[in-house]
Amino acid sequence: MLDVVKPVTMKGLPSGPNNDKPEPVTIDFYDLPMVEMDHVYDIPAPLRIDRDEEFPVESNSYVNGAWLNNSKMREQPLDEVPPSYGFWRVDVYKHDEYHMNVFFQGFWSDVREFRQSLNGLKSVYVISDFVNHLSVQIRLKTPSYVPPMSVDEFKTNMYSKADRKLMV
Repeated sequence: MLDVVKPVTMKGLPSGPNNDKPEPVTIDFYDLPMVEMDHVYDIPAPLRIDRDEEFPVESNSYVNGAWLNNSKMREQPLDEVPPSYGFWRVDVYKHDEYHMNVFFQGFWSDVREFRQSLNGLKSVYVISDFVNHLSVQIRLKTPSYVPPMSVDEFKTNMYSKADRKLMV
């Protein structure tokens, strides 16, 4: 059984031919070990946290078939590829107060570093012309059973795994 900590809200941006605004969607916090990492896909989904609009973040994302290593961006669109099983699955893992790890369809995207504390995070925005709130599933992870690991170590380990998967 999944251990739900608390819900937050994902707000969809305007989408569709009439620029319709989707209804807010509830996002639940779950424990990271519940994420199956054995089966991954080769397209990580970048996303924007509403709090970093003013401050760009260091990004190591995979967009349109290429890695954007240490790029400074304020927002990132989902890649233009149809979602697996009919929906995009984005997993966001809060590593500590200033770092967040992003997974897409079970595949690691990047470690995001924020200048402001993430302790008061209220919402996540999905930026894309290709998806809406009905085709996105987001889970925010809590590190309840994750062994202690520095952000750099986590980033290095996940990069190695991501690179291996990309080369296969």
